[in-house]
Amino acid sequence: MGCTDMSPAVKIELMDCENHILEEIADKDFKRNDVAVTYAFCITSSEKPNFGRINRAIRQRWSRGGLDYIKRRAWKWVEGKFL
Repeated sequence: MGCTDMSPAVKIELMDCENHILEEIADKDFKRNDVAVTYAFCITSSEKPNFGRINRAIRQRWSRGGLDYIKRRAWKWVEGKFL
């Protein structure tokens, strides 16, 4: 006899994710991989962050290629591929 886990999913949300990620982008101690995790929280947030503003800040710091890298990593987190 097997045991089936019927517990509900848990969602962890970062409050004020837009300002949080903008602070990370401005802080030179944060790397692209760090920002990608926060970007993933923004994607899944019940808040509606201004992705135009976030993406501009990322491009200004790292370039278009940096933005593409961060988005790819963030979606892997969202899809559970880094868990």
